[in-house]
Amino acid sequence: MKKLILLLLSLITLGSFAADSQDQKMKWWDDAKFGMFIHWGLYSQCEGYWKDKPVSGIGEWILKIGEIPVADYKELTKTFNAEKVDVESWIKLAKQAGMKYVVITAKHHDGFALFNSKANDFNVVKSTPYGQDIIKQFVQACNKHDLKVGFYYSQYQDWTFPGAAGNNWEAGYKLQGDSFEKYMREKALPQVRELLTQYGKIDMIWYDTPMKMTKAQSAAFLDLSRELQPEIIVSGRIGNELGDYTQMEDNNLPSIRQDYRWEVPVTMNHTWAYKRDDHHWKSTSYILWQLTQSVSMGGNYLLNIGPKGDGSVPLASVERLTQVGDWMKLHSEAIKDASSSPFKNKFSWGNITQRPGRLYLNVMDWPKEQLALFGLKNKIKKISLLKNGTQLPFSIDGDYLLIDTPSQAPDEFMSVIAIDYVGTIQVDDSLVQEYKSSISLEAASAKNTTNSRIHFGATNRLFRPGGKLSWDFKITQPGKYKLQVITTGYKRMAWPERPAIWEGGHKVAIDFNQQKFIGELQRDSEEAAPRDMYNTFKVSEMGEVNITKSGDFQLSLKPLKVINKKRAGLNIRQVRLVPVN
Repeated sequence: MKKLILLLLSLITLGSFAADSQDQKMKWWDDAKFGMFIHWGLYSQCEGYWKDKPVSGIGEWILKIGEIPVADYKELTKTFNAEKVDVESWIKLAKQAGMKYVVITAKHHDGFALFNSKANDFNVVKSTPYGQDIIKQFVQACNKHDLKVGFYYSQYQDWTFPGAAGNNWEAGYKLQGDSFEKYMREKALPQVRELLTQYGKIDMIWYDTPMKMTKAQSAAFLDLSRELQPEIIVSGRIGNELGDYTQMEDNNLPSIRQDYRWEVPVTMNHTWAYKRDDHHWKSTSYILWQLTQSVSMGGNYLLNIGPKGDGSVPLASVERLTQVGDWMKLHSEAIKDASSSPFKNKFSWGNITQRPGRLYLNVMDWPKEQLALFGLKNKIKKISLLKNGTQLPFSIDGDYLLIDTPSQAPDEFMSVIAIDYVGTIQVDDSLVQEYKSSISLEAASAKNTTNSRIHFGATNRLFRPGGKLSWDFKITQPGKYKLQVITTGYKRMAWPERPAIWEGGHKVAIDFNQQKFIGELQRDSEEAAPRDMYNTFKVSEMGEVNITKSGDFQLSLKPLKVINKKRAGLNIRQVRLVPVN
């Protein structure tokens, strides 16, 4: 018995040591919060065109989407002359914007490497007139400006290596039998070894699209990475849940606080690599909302730039990053050393970050007179604008804190209100009605027993009935409410210019307030989707309900029939209760 107790104590001690070691390794990443992604390679020369014709989809996928013969694509190396490329200028831009780490596409799915590789000659040094190692310049610039170094490496897809994954249009390149193992042995693992031994200390490696990789195959990349760089941080897209953190889907920010490490990679327009016709730029306000939302929900924000073929960064990217940097000079304490929100749910007006004794309300939609916050239980010392220290009057109405705000937002892009409070933070983070307004029950905050995961805030292509979405929430204002279901379309992010696919006619049942509402989901009206570049809200009216007293409520939505004519499925985003008067 004594030996058993000693064994258990030893295991507990080892587990604690491992957790402490992991936390120590991840500390810089936890503190960083904001990084730059750089997509640049042969595809950047194309600018979204092949033989003077536009190719749809994201720019770095032009080889696959255009089904270009590999031999023709490799001809691009003959005109790849990057004499005007200034890699350090990219790093300076990241530093100026307040970023703490940078990840560059050392090798993307097209198989072209930005470094000198003995394993494969399809690289910038051996195949191009330029003949210089871009990765070497990148590492030197990051070290010079004290930014952490990250390499993106496509470990599964390689469209120009025979038998690797992804090339399904050209004979001789398709994945078959044990051809992927051959690719791993002859190119992928040797190139990872080169990247992690030729450039000094590397802080992170960003693998991508593991798709059908086995756990053993993912582990081979993980083991090699940690053998060569013991302190390296490995992205979640190594596959099979083996990374150091969870990698969110591209451009998909969670609306519920996550209690694990995660990162979201985000484009500044639609594409990752440069496309001359993509002018769908996110505003600086939108970028700052995404940054603060990421910190608020407990994650890191990796914002992309796609330099042109000549290495210059599009002016729209430079302008936005410069404006972000100027904002950070005045508001960085709401990001730097700040932690996630004490509230698990998002807010319609923006989001919250915190330090001990202070909350930061990062307000994108500035109210005309008053901002209301439910559930803060601490005594308040003062409330002020972070930008200039101007104090704001406030009052209490039940569980709502009401902050009187100037009629004009104090900052052009995003204003920050600081709340200084007494003691350790205490909140009621229930789902709750907005002050004297509606309540939006997000699919992401529901208990979900359907057969569909949540994707971009909605059920993802729910194809058949089964299970339900259910919510527990508070209503603080009795009265008559309209009951609405909000749906969105299904969106393929590899083709951002194509509209989301939506279809109506689905049938659902809602149980609420001891009543059952059954109806078809049609487009009774349509609204702009807040902070969503790719979708609109389709509003389906389900009836009215009378709430006679405030209190705790439950609501459930059960799909009864799903229409699949367009293969878009049922994408439920919200159930909403809107006051009639």
